[in-house]
Amino acid sequence: MTCKARLNIAEVASQDILSLPTCNLKQASTVSRKARMCKSASLLGALTVFALTILWWGVLLLLILVVKLLHAYIINILTRLQVDKGFQMSFNADDIVFFFGAGASAPFGIPTMKQFVIDFENYLDEKGKSDERKAYRNIKNILETKLNREIDLEDVFTVIDGIINLTPERLGVLPIYVYSPSQMPTISHYPNNYIDTCESLEKKFQSFVREKCRISDEKFYHKIAIVYQDFFNRLWHESSQRSSTIYRQNQNYFYCKNWAIFTTNYDTCLESYWRECVGPDDGLNTGFRLDESRNRWILSPERLFSIDRVRLMKLHGSISWQIGQDEKTVTEEQTLGYSLIGRRYIGQMMIYPIQQKELYLEPYITMFKILNSELRNKSVWIIIGYSFNDPIIREIFIQNSDDKKRIIYVHPDAAHILGEKIGDIKGRFSALNQKFGENDFKDVNNSIVKQIKPNPTHSALDWAT
Repeated sequence: MTCKARLNIAEVASQDILSLPTCNLKQASTVSRKARMCKSASLLGALTVFALTILWWGVLLLLILVVKLLHAYIINILTRLQVDKGFQMSFNADDIVFFFGAGASAPFGIPTMKQFVIDFENYLDEKGKSDERKAYRNIKNILETKLNREIDLEDVFTVIDGIINLTPERLGVLPIYVYSPSQMPTISHYPNNYIDTCESLEKKFQSFVREKCRISDEKFYHKIAIVYQDFFNRLWHESSQRSSTIYRQNQNYFYCKNWAIFTTNYDTCLESYWRECVGPDDGLNTGFRLDESRNRWILSPERLFSIDRVRLMKLHGSISWQIGQDEKTVTEEQTLGYSLIGRRYIGQMMIYPIQQKELYLEPYITMFKILNSELRNKSVWIIIGYSFNDPIIREIFIQNSDDKKRIIYVHPDAAHILGEKIGDIKGRFSALNQKFGENDFKDVNNSIVKQIKPNPTHSALDWAT
């Protein structure tokens, strides 16, 4: 072989040898890149799987939560439906307790508390003395400033009665503790002429209340008859159980003899219905017994525990209750338009605020004991025209309420009062923002019944004769 050939072979070989590392480097680079891509893909896949796993568990937990909430909601609805169904099927007229406030007497010409204030101030302007007007307005203005709310006559005459009968015991221990001796009023704090003014103002108030709480027109007697007959008859007929029923077939009056009716009203609208319409033979138990020797009805509060007839308990007293001159005998008038004032009797037995000491005397202590018992034991509360301004009565309702109570509340401002004053009362509330006893009384009475029995059987019937 020639030298030139050898040189060519060597050159070629040399080039081949030199080219080998370059190829290997490219292949290595490609392999490394692929490896990195595989690693990235694996990491991305792992992250994707992890994310999908988290998402799956999240969706699963969300579905479980939704199912639980839906289950609870369905159970709640079914339970309420079952309660409504069970209540509707077992509604017992004996299981009702009634509570009537000023709004229940307003359609019969009796002023509400707000109207009382307006009417009394007009009365004072016409018939009051200047010192009486001054004392009244001074007390009212102070109370409005201190309490920051509307003031009614019960507020004003709470103060007036306190001034007349001021003693440390009546005032209570808290004011004695809060105020220093220099600030503390004493019995001699008010001059005699001011106390005399308060006494005359109180007598005017009693005379005014007596006048305003009397049924002033014959037409109202007829209205009382048809409104209450329709109201009580509807409740009786829609009930499926009546273990203590009395039925006057000739006059079409239906009721249960164990019904307990409570009211804070001074007027005699309810007495008029039960005694003049339903009839004296059936009777109305107001806690008085007939003293035949004197032909007078004398206070006997223990009679209120008897359930042989409808009981009416007047928690703030009545214009028909008269205090004897011995201040011990209490007599009830049971004849319309007849007054015992001046016939050995000195005035009506009424209390303005029930936080006064009279609450702890008879007949009030017995009536409040029965109110507490009736609210605790009866499952249906029908409250008409009452504003719940009295803190003690409000607390009694709160203490005896529970989730099983069925409460029908009728008042033109029912929703507002429910939110502002009686939100702590437990129970299944039906707040009807309606007026009782007006021209649409049949519709309102039927609405009350519907809260107890959603589909009244006799809603179209006219129960008033």
